[in-house]
Amino acid sequence: MTDHPVRAICLDEQPSPVFTRHFQAWQRTALPLNDPELILVMPSDGTMLVCRYMPTGELLDYIRTQRLPALLAQLRQRGSEWIYLILDGELKPNTSSKTVHNGNTTAFDWKAIQGTLLSIQEAGVGVVWLQSVEQLQDQVYLLAKRDRTQKRVRPPRDMLFMTPAEDIILALPGIGEDRAHELLKQAGNSAAWLLDLLTDLSSTAKLDGIGPETKRKIRQALGLSDQTRLAVLAREAEDAMLPDVDPDEVLYAVM
Repeated sequence: MTDHPVRAICLDEQPSPVFTRHFQAWQRTALPLNDPELILVMPSDGTMLVCRYMPTGELLDYIRTQRLPALLAQLRQRGSEWIYLILDGELKPNTSSKTVHNGNTTAFDWKAIQGTLLSIQEAGVGVVWLQSVEQLQDQVYLLAKRDRTQKRVRPPRDMLFMTPAEDIILALPGIGEDRAHELLKQAGNSAAWLLDLLTDLSSTAKLDGIGPETKRKIRQALGLSDQTRLAVLAREAEDAMLPDVDPDEVLYAVM
């Protein structure tokens, strides 16, 4: 059809089966997007839409594991201001203000889910819902048809996105977003130096909110044995430091 609002779509080289099933008749290109649930849509107006399909169970998992901010940052880095999270599934409150997911009560507070959905949209990512996955193609079609001519609006909030260093530190047990930011500031915004401090049980350096037990959990998560030291060494001091540690038992980066 000549009036079709979508010129082409780009899918991952190993796309979700949902996409291959519902977009068979569309002109498709495979790219290394590193996300099987991502679809880049090229409307006839010359813009690009970044659409991330997400079952609601996956959304809850992203919230539980605190990975949602990083995903939003990755979507924004795709080079488009037109970003959409397409949610597939049902979330609603019960009489106890807990979240019901596809008929099953979860431990999530409904207010927290509402706050998360607002934060997503305040970050510049639109949220749309599917009543069923069978509506996916129609939803992408409708998004492509939307008017994207310039309008004067004031953004509701400026967002601060996670840095790569914060992503690394957030992967460690016992460290949340605010603590990761503050700890990195104490370590001169160097994830390498902070990893050194977080895994050194003998260090006298004070790290806010980090005690021996947290350090032990971090060491366990990194696979460090009791005899292994993770360290950052200045090149000129490489031979002078750690005199009491066997060099074969030290993992280090030379700066």
